[in-house]
Amino acid sequence: MIKSTRMSNTEFAYRTAGATDAEALVRLINRAFEVELRFFNKPRIDLTETRKHFVKGTFLLAESDGRLAGCNYVELRDKIGYFGLLSVDPDFQGRGLGRILIEQAEELCRNAGCSRMQIRVLNHRTELPPFYEKLGYHTARIEEVEQVPSARIPYSFLLMEKVL
Repeated sequence: MIKSTRMSNTEFAYRTAGATDAEALVRLINRAFEVELRFFNKPRIDLTETRKHFVKGTFLLAESDGRLAGCNYVELRDKIGYFGLLSVDPDFQGRGLGRILIEQAEELCRNAGCSRMQIRVLNHRTELPPFYEKLGYHTARIEEVEQVPSARIPYSFLLMEKVL
């Protein structure tokens, strides 16, 4: 299911994460989401939250020479697949790795019988919807959220989805 792919003269190996990957995932996700520190006064995820994700879903990983280059969290929700925490180490961005991790998540969910795929996008990340739209996603609705103390400004989520 998860295959190796050659991109930009760098070999990426793909696998699913295990519990021993949790600390490396925290570092990768927080590095990839540093841009959101303009909107929140704490990093995106901590070790406890990361470990909770292993109970409900799966992290797909991309590695280069043993170094974690990217990840995508995938969860099966009945007949709807969900992905989130899509993270590509800044050193590996611009090589199509995010797209590949999304395609792998879609394949996993399609093979599990899901008919749709969803992602929640922070409304302040205006650069993201056009990226997902190029991959066939559209905004299905806006989700208002109860504001949390770590939020610097009010926010909501765009729920984007795609028919698989």
